[in-house]
Amino acid sequence: MRALNAGIAALILALPGAAAGQNTLGVRLDSIRPSVSVRMDVPFEVGEDLIYEVKFGRRTVGEGFLRIPRVQEIRGKPAYHAQMGLDGRWWPFSVSYRFDSWMDVTDLASFRFIQDQTGVDERYRAYEIYPSERRWSRIASPQEGETISDVPLDQVSFLYYIRTLPLEVGEEYVLNQYFKEDGNPVVIRVLRKDRKEVPAGTFDTIVIEPIIQTSGLFGDGGQAEIHLTDDEDRHMVYMLSRVKILPDIHLLLKEMR
Repeated sequence: MRALNAGIAALILALPGAAAGQNTLGVRLDSIRPSVSVRMDVPFEVGEDLIYEVKFGRRTVGEGFLRIPRVQEIRGKPAYHAQMGLDGRWWPFSVSYRFDSWMDVTDLASFRFIQDQTGVDERYRAYEIYPSERRWSRIASPQEGETISDVPLDQVSFLYYIRTLPLEVGEEYVLNQYFKEDGNPVVIRVLRKDRKEVPAGTFDTIVIEPIIQTSGLFGDGGQAEIHLTDDEDRHMVYMLSRVKILPDIHLLLKEMR
């Protein structure tokens, strides 16, 4: 069970940041950043609710979700409240993960991030992030630090920000906006276009490979692929993670509400 628990945790947690500067192929990401005076034009909306089947190898172990239920005010500014979660059971153990992110509607910079895990590996961490001051602090802890960008992102807001990028096949995007400095840079390689069958249907997709600095499924020998719909919505329909000592972990879209 510890292997399953570590694998699922790494799948969600090992997802830092996103984006500015220049990539290795010469694409400047700051040229596509929105004006901070208006709401960012994004391929998602309040009410989007994606439900996933979670598999560990060939065995279905639970259900996950990725959703934006509301816009809330954080320190006087409107923010998307995005949520990611997973409930899994590998007899006789069970795990539950909840991740909440509050993202500025103008540029998706993270204002607040909460991680709440129960089960074998219980953990609760909450962060306040101050983009204009380029700093973050952990709630109820002396831990604090600086961000290297005024548009810092957390693990959940990263998944939404990546949907706003051009994602041209063959391109490589170097992203330096994870809110903790040691998680940078994140590299996104756009591998190919594909057709992917999942419980929700068959979709034309753009396949990307994230490469990160932290250890986990996307680093330290791990391999991963994320399939986004090849349309204006860029829904994540499938995620595959491989790591040497664990079976493959799959998230397969089964419902869009």
